Amino acid sequence: WLLVLLAGLSISIFAIWILNGRPNNRYHLLGYFFAPALACLMAGQFGVFLLLGVVFFLHFHQSRPFIAGAALLLCSLKPHMFIPFATVLLIWAVSHKAYLILAGFSAAVLASCTFSFFLDANAWSQYSLMMHTGGALNEPVPTLGVTFRFLVNRDAVWLQFLPAAAGSCWALWYYWTRRNRWNWLDEGLLVLLVSAMCAPFGWFTDECILL
Repeated sequence: WLLVLLAGLSISIFAIWILNGRPNNRYHLLGYFFAPALACLMAGQFGVFLLLGVVFFLHFHQSRPFIAGAALLLCSLKPHMFIPFATVLLIWAVSHKAYLILAGFSAAVLASCTFSFFLDANAWSQYSLMMHTGGALNEPVPTLGVTFRFLVNRDAVWLQFLPAAAGSCWALWYYWTRRNRWNWLDEGLLVLLVSAMCAPFGWFTDECILL
């Protein structure tokens, strides 16, 4: 598992180097010392795969949109980390008629759900039960949403989703005012940063996407 995580991180760092024009230096190797990535390796967490999904989307969204959409399946492992980002992506795909990205994502999700059902027909009902009884939303994790909820009313879970809703509204405005010159490697990365900041729940290892 550690080797798989290392491979995912290495592919991501190499792809980031390519996305930045293959600069004649080795600064991209500092990615191996990015704190959330190190935390993922030490704890065996899959935040590296969230990064891999983002990098694959950025790398292929113009040349191979179906593959770019399918790569977003990795981001759906923790969709709450991408709420403003996903909102803009959906509007962008429709307005630019990038339907192959949506088709790739839908096909990947369908294949994943089918495979899960093949492994265990009760997987989805068990997952739903775990989400209702696990108490994850009551963990005092240091995110903007959780902090806001605990300051106002710790029993009102819906409060910790308000920053994500506000971030989505801002992201829509930000995209719409720049829709004619939108670039996922520029404006899109700022939306990704806001998505991570406004996530209603998350761990330090999830912040691998900020690399």
